[in-house]
Amino acid sequence: MKRSALSILLALLLASCSVPDRAQPFADQQTPTAPPLEPPLTEEFSAIAAPTFLTEEQQDLYRRARCLYEAMFGGDTMGIDDFPSDELSPREFEPYETAEVDGHPYLLAQGRYRRWDEFDAAIHSLFTDDFWDSQNRLDEEETAPIYREIDGRLGIVELSRGSGYYYNENFPDDFRLDARTDDMIAFTLIGHYSPVWPREGESPQARDQRRARAYEYTLEFPIKMVLTDDGWRFEEFHSALAEEAEG
Repeated sequence: MKRSALSILLALLLASCSVPDRAQPFADQQTPTAPPLEPPLTEEFSAIAAPTFLTEEQQDLYRRARCLYEAMFGGDTMGIDDFPSDELSPREFEPYETAEVDGHPYLLAQGRYRRWDEFDAAIHSLFTDDFWDSQNRLDEEETAPIYREIDGRLGIVELSRGSGYYYNENFPDDFRLDARTDDMIAFTLIGHYSPVWPREGESPQARDQRRARAYEYTLEFPIKMVLTDDGWRFEEFHSALAEEAEG
């Protein structure tokens, strides 16, 4: 009798326990999602040429790096504050707050990367520290940064040099693999160029047709990816558009 009573008691205790069916997830259980990658790729940048010898993940990294690089160094440093731009609904900004640091005037960003920590995170998800430090300076002699943190905000020195005078967008960039190891990929970016100005006696329409048929010269730029503790990053990077030159 004692044995039977004990069995009944154990059965009652087990029945009172709520044991979830492992085959069925909890109704309120949330699957963690990874934060969105930065910068977001517009339809245009999602379609740009990327090296076929890279993995899909590395190709995506290349496109995001080019997208951000051109927003910062593609002719106007303030391009980063209007990124990603929407020509149908241009962003309206308030008058810029300004700050002077070490004798240099900075405008405080209002766009997507108004907060320094978000801008800094986007930069270091794509580029190595050494490469970023070498690029983010006013010039070779002046080490003051173009982009810097000011009271938690992104400060920008306004610079402009123009672009789009030679780069022929009708011909996708080409790539040549130069070296590859388990933790390094070196390749060459090849851009195609034709001056945008009409030749003497040439109409704008004829100029467009000529540029669509052929390019006049190419330029080559070295690019290098390295595998860091945080994943693949660019140790050297260039843009055929941002760094165009007359041939």
